[in-house]
Amino acid sequence: MRKRKVSFLFAFLAMLCLSAAVFAACDDKTSQEPDTPPETQSSAAIAESEIRLELYETYRLDATISGGTAVWTTSDPAVATVTDGLVSGLSVGTVTVTLTVGEASDSCKVTVYDAGVVPTLSLNTNSVELETGNTFTLTVTALWKEDPVAEAVTYVWTEKSGAGVTSITDLGDGKFTVTALTAGEAVWTVSAEVRGTTVSENVTVNVVSPAPTLILGDKYVPTAGGYTTELQLSLTDTATTQPIDAEIYKGASQVTDAQLVWQTQDSSVADVSDGNIVAKGSGSTTLTATYEDVVFTITVTVIRQTLNMDESFTLERLDGTSAREVTLKEAPAGTPEKAYFANGENILQSADGSTLTLDAAGIPKTADQMGEDVAFTIETERAIYQYKVDLFTQIIDSANELKNFHTIGRSVYPDEELVAGGYFVLGEDIDFGGESFGLGSESAGFRGVFDGRGYIIKDITMSYTGLFGTVYDGSAIRNLTMIGVTNSQDWVSAVLVRDVSPKTAAVTIENIYIRFTLLNGCYREGAFNGILYGSATWSADASKITFRNVMIAVDLLERKESPVYVAGKVSQNAGLIQNVYVYGVKTGSKKGVRINYSDKNSIVRNDADVFGAYETREEMIAAGNDYTAFTSSDFWRLDDEGLPYPVRLPDAYTVRFVADDATVSETSVLSGDTLALPADPTKDGYAFDGWALGDQTTAYDFDAENAMVVTADMTFTALWAPSIESGIVSEAEVLASYTGTTYETVGNVTTASSFVIDISDVMSEIDGTLLSVRVDGQTYEEVSYEDGMITVTADLPISLFGQKSYVAQFEENDGRLYISGEILFVTMKIGSVADLSVWQSIGHLASGCSNHVNMQCVVDGYFVMESNIVCTGRVYTDTIVVNGASCATVFNGVFDGRGYNIDGYAGGEWHSFLYRLGTNGVVRNLSFTNIDRTQMIAPLLVQDNWGDSNGLIENLYVHYSNFVANKYSLLVGGTARNNIAFRNILVRADQTSGDLAGSVINTSSVNEGLVKNVYAIGLGSLLVINASDSSAERNDVDVFAAYADDAAMIAAGNDYTAFTDSGYWRLDENGLPFPKYQFNVSFVADGTTVSKEMIREGGTLSVPEDPSKSGYAFAGWGFGDQGTAYDFTAPGAAVVSADMTFTALWVQSIESGVVSEAEVVTSYTGTDLQNDGSMTTATSFTIDVSDVQEQISGTLLSVRVDGQTYETVSYDSGIITVTADLAATMFGQKPYVALFEDGGQMMYVSGEILFITMKIGSEEDLRAFYRIGLAAYPDDAKRTGGYFVLDDNIQWTIDTAYSVSSDWIFQGTFDGRGYTIDGASFGATGLFNQVADGTVIKNFALTNVASHSSQWVAAVIAKDRVNATDSIVFENIYIHLKTLSNCVRTDANSFNGIIFCSASWSGAATGTVYRNIFIEADTVASGNYPTYVLGKNGVNAGQIQNVYVCCSGGSVAINVGDTETVRGDGEGDKDRFGLYESREDMLAAGNDYSSFTETEYWTYNDTDGLQFVSKN
Repeated sequence: MRKRKVSFLFAFLAMLCLSAAVFAACDDKTSQEPDTPPETQSSAAIAESEIRLELYETYRLDATISGGTAVWTTSDPAVATVTDGLVSGLSVGTVTVTLTVGEASDSCKVTVYDAGVVPTLSLNTNSVELETGNTFTLTVTALWKEDPVAEAVTYVWTEKSGAGVTSITDLGDGKFTVTALTAGEAVWTVSAEVRGTTVSENVTVNVVSPAPTLILGDKYVPTAGGYTTELQLSLTDTATTQPIDAEIYKGASQVTDAQLVWQTQDSSVADVSDGNIVAKGSGSTTLTATYEDVVFTITVTVIRQTLNMDESFTLERLDGTSAREVTLKEAPAGTPEKAYFANGENILQSADGSTLTLDAAGIPKTADQMGEDVAFTIETERAIYQYKVDLFTQIIDSANELKNFHTIGRSVYPDEELVAGGYFVLGEDIDFGGESFGLGSESAGFRGVFDGRGYIIKDITMSYTGLFGTVYDGSAIRNLTMIGVTNSQDWVSAVLVRDVSPKTAAVTIENIYIRFTLLNGCYREGAFNGILYGSATWSADASKITFRNVMIAVDLLERKESPVYVAGKVSQNAGLIQNVYVYGVKTGSKKGVRINYSDKNSIVRNDADVFGAYETREEMIAAGNDYTAFTSSDFWRLDDEGLPYPVRLPDAYTVRFVADDATVSETSVLSGDTLALPADPTKDGYAFDGWALGDQTTAYDFDAENAMVVTADMTFTALWAPSIESGIVSEAEVLASYTGTTYETVGNVTTASSFVIDISDVMSEIDGTLLSVRVDGQTYEEVSYEDGMITVTADLPISLFGQKSYVAQFEENDGRLYISGEILFVTMKIGSVADLSVWQSIGHLASGCSNHVNMQCVVDGYFVMESNIVCTGRVYTDTIVVNGASCATVFNGVFDGRGYNIDGYAGGEWHSFLYRLGTNGVVRNLSFTNIDRTQMIAPLLVQDNWGDSNGLIENLYVHYSNFVANKYSLLVGGTARNNIAFRNILVRADQTSGDLAGSVINTSSVNEGLVKNVYAIGLGSLLVINASDSSAERNDVDVFAAYADDAAMIAAGNDYTAFTDSGYWRLDENGLPFPKYQFNVSFVADGTTVSKEMIREGGTLSVPEDPSKSGYAFAGWGFGDQGTAYDFTAPGAAVVSADMTFTALWVQSIESGVVSEAEVVTSYTGTDLQNDGSMTTATSFTIDVSDVQEQISGTLLSVRVDGQTYETVSYDSGIITVTADLAATMFGQKPYVALFEDGGQMMYVSGEILFITMKIGSEEDLRAFYRIGLAAYPDDAKRTGGYFVLDDNIQWTIDTAYSVSSDWIFQGTFDGRGYTIDGASFGATGLFNQVADGTVIKNFALTNVASHSSQWVAAVIAKDRVNATDSIVFENIYIHLKTLSNCVRTDANSFNGIIFCSASWSGAATGTVYRNIFIEADTVASGNYPTYVLGKNGVNAGQIQNVYVCCSGGSVAINVGDTETVRGDGEGDKDRFGLYESREDMLAAGNDYSSFTETEYWTYNDTDGLQFVSKN
């Protein structure tokens, strides 16, 4: 209070002093007079006359002055003051404020009043929390009406509670420091007198102990939320740790005994142990430490080491289907978790130590992602390993892999048919062994990289496609050496690239060395072939294919009709040909060799394109070309004469073998390679005694170490010793045995372990001990000799075949004796259908080729027939299985029929006896009879020729029982001219149809003597040689002709000496050529030929089934004109030595009209088609002759049924009982003759008996019958048959669909006898799968068929026939389908069927008849392709006899090719069928159904329509 009074006192004194000063000034002014005072008018005016002010309020008066200084005064300064017109109210009251200016003045009344305003105190906070020892600054402000007061205010602090907890220190200007002394709560009051009023405020201070703080070391980075740190995993099992070294402080004081409680968010990443962070696995986690309820956090990041590995490895993707293994030199630390290339796709399947298994499907597959030093990463839980990988599609190390690299590569571009892709490299030199390489299709191509890496492909024959076919943009072929090459003479063929696509494709071919053993020119006139590039689409230049650093050497050029262009056809002088050279060629001729088609007038250039072609190596050396571009590459070096030569290719040396100054062989052999011995030469009167090297006179020891290794030029000369020559050509069969009966099942091939040489013709000259036998360069010492026979004990290789020279060495008292001669090694003797089916599989083994080239396999060997063969079905002889794939064959060997015959031969429709006749292939001395051309589309003998095969076909007789002319040739197909020689060939036909142009041997080089004595009889308009040869008949160098019939050929009077001189022909009774050792054996009944068979001389004839004749009993066969039965059982009676004709003999008989029945199978086990089970057959059967028993007298002697005579027989009251074990092979309706004797008189009773294989009366019987029928054909494991009848209605109850084995064939009769099978479902095979000739399926209903297959070539009844012409009948069949399902297959030309489907849909079934068939379906389930009810049959050929279908929706038709859905019986309509939406539509059609109702199985009325009459 005292401070306030002092303040007012000071104010009062100041005001007094001011007033005194004012008065003094006035006094001074009044007392003074100016020297020359001017006369000035002054004025003062206040706008306000009166104002009211709130206490402590201010107000500025609005004053106007002039002519002097303003002086402001107040009447009571205690109430209000005024300064320069600003009035301040100090206390309640009224004053007058005066303004004086000189003599002028004005005043304003001021009233000050109290408005009740209370001052306040404001603090920056009313509550403070402090840790002990800390301070806080409080700010106090006195406010009047919320504004700070202007005057000074004194603040007084009073501690209300919490004494000693805090203290407060005045800092001045209303600021005070609060200091926390101890924990607790203190409350202070601050007060002050403000403008006469005392005001106060409270402040609460909460003092707490200091919170603990965590202090970590330099490895921990502080963040807003705590700390962060990073650890790196160890590569070993030792864990990575890092000390925490935590310090806890409270305030400034460290807590020395603090105990922290640690927790981890993810212990798989990091944890805490013994004061250390322990790294567990890569990732990030948060560690928390708790102390006195305070939580501290450390964010821990654990990283793996990233290691750039020096180790690299190689990986092959192959076709991406099989996992790939990688073995590292050192196992990664930890367990591999991921492995990936640049695309990031994890391809790791498993890891075992240093071995990783990778998913090949995820490995990059296009060439741009592959190659050398490709980045590859392996991640383990401890580290990330980065490798450089040599990633390739395949490293080709063998001839087999080279043959199939396109197949591997086609997985890269699965949507581009036949296009291979990827990155291929050679890993070894490859010896192709002279085999042919080809891709098999003009569409085959390559998009990728092929890097030979300097390795060598040697001894290879190229087909027209070359190594790569058509090559696509971005491809590269480089660093490749090829030696011992023979190319194709085909038009636009090439060794490397046949074509590029498009013509603007950027393709690089560089660093290529090719050495030709034989370079063929193009066979086609006006065309060309190529080496590097063939330009298949030659109408345009290739504008971006680059050839760089290419060297080609030619040992032998075989010029043809047109030239070879090394680089094909590329843009001229465009810099695409960069250093391409060839020598050893004819350059100045139209038929020679040139570099580029478009540069054909310039052989050697040196401008934008740089190339040269030289006739000799010496000419190229003399040209002095600059080969710097070659040697700048690691692929090349310069040889001793300065020409480019591959670095990895050894120098070549010449190895010659000479016999009597004649060169036997001359080959170029690389240094270090092994020489090849030629076949031993022969010389009359001498035995070959070895080869002498150089001037030596003793035999060179080729068995000595390294004796066969070539390191220099070598010349060997034949040595001779006098010998005795045997004139006998011995024969040895190499094959000992095999298993299997078809090309698909052949196996377990074994060969002979010895062979015999017959020298009996010179045995009188021999007196000594046999020491050794040398055959074809091989010396055998395990030998013996006895009585003119030499036995050699040795395992014969299957590759040994053909006629070989031998020398047998004997030791006699007076020295050595040599016996020489020839032995023929026969690969296999063929005497059965099984042999015929597998011989080419054996021949593939003989070729030494272990694989196929584009599904074509080489077959070699020497094959002979040893008996006639009768074929009863298709025999596939041009196909073999290699490595699980079916392949066509290329035959390079000899097939000698030796005069034997193949009867009834039929391959597949598109199969021939041989697929291709290869190099020097021979077929001779063979006949074919009873060939049905309707079963074959392809040529009979050879489907295609193999270019310059130099093949031979001679002494061939072909007889067609039914010849249908089509556009394909008869014997040899192919479009290219061939140089096969045709000698002594006769083709004839019994009946001919078809009018398509064709020929016997397709094409042949014109009039070059290749066609000698080739004749055709009865082949219609067919030519011997294709019409493109322009001459249908020639008789100059070539000799051939076609005749309408025998009479025309007889009249021609040809000279057949060449036939008969061959030793395999004779002239028949008409003077026409006929196979010498074959004879026709015919059986004729009443003028009709029952059977006719060609049988080899010395062979045994087969007697056909007994014929039948109403009112007569068959009494045997009479030979020739004889009227008595020929005794076939007499010794030698069945041996054929001439043409033989037998005629049926008859005797009158009593004919029974009763057709008896006998069931063959009496019981069986097993109820499933897949269960073999067992069965028993009847031991007797009865024949009912009761209708003629009144005419029968005497004793029953025997019963003859189907050529079999039974003598254990009895007769009683019109019933004959025959006691005999019936075989399942006995089925169908057979004639019988029963012989009775009555008083020396013979009586014959004849009739028919039906042998029923099985009566089917239950679901179990239906499931078993197909298996039971296998016993009907014991020699064919896939053929089932018999005579089956339904004996009751059958309800199908099982859930599974009825289906049989997909390769089984049904050949027999199935007679439903009016019964019904209800509720069945059918798989793709239907009831019968395939059906064969003579099959009849009839007289039953299938009702409520639950489902049937919608697959391609599936059917309800039968999906296929064996042969197109097989006689098959479907009749009186009703089928009701709940749902008819269309075909779901998406391939073009697909379909399924109901009755029949014709799975072999390339040819119509011409022998199948459909009669009285009605099918209806409740619904149709649409598919991708239609359902053809009857499959594929001849269009409007009369086979479809009343077939009607009712269904709505989907896509359904009756027969493939019949565009009419409903046919009437108009003129020319041979088929009768109809397809209707409903029964009502079918009723409205008004069809004639008498064909149905004439049988017992159908009724018809105008209300219900057509109905099947099912037995109850």
